[in-house]
Amino acid sequence: MPTLSTISSDDKSRIKTSIPSSNSKILTATLARVYCAHPDPNSWAYAGLQGALALTMDKNSGGFGFKLVDLLGTRGVIWEHEIWEPFEYHMDRPFFHSFAGDECMIGLVFADESEARTMYKKVTSRKQSSGMSSRIRPCCARTSLTHGLSSQIG
Repeated sequence: MPTLSTISSDDKSRIKTSIPSSNSKILTATLARVYCAHPDPNSWAYAGLQGALALTMDKNSGGFGFKLVDLLGTRGVIWEHEIWEPFEYHMDRPFFHSFAGDECMIGLVFADESEARTMYKKVTSRKQSSGMSSRIRPCCARTSLTHGLSSQIG
């Protein structure tokens, strides 16, 4: 029996509209919330961000990144994080993954453990699936989000 996605067909349309296929390829997407270990590096705090988390590949640079799409409103992509090499992505729990952000550790809590496993597999095997690695480039504009969480915009 095929597994059902936690993302509805309407939400899939919203994701595709927010992340145009002319620039990006969506490798996978699932429902998630963003947490950060800030200001206390030993304690997770909800960053106030939730929606559809997509792992994407930039068709121009071959770089990878996360994009969080607002599913409750009309804001489109509300958070992005460019994946630079080397990138360490950890599955701390079946539903909770973490990685180092620009200013703090970032945690992702997934609504579905099966989709979390898929995200983990896609993130950790991204080089093999595309034949390209993420490009390291100088920092571009940064936008500070709640709790000191910053992200790459660009």
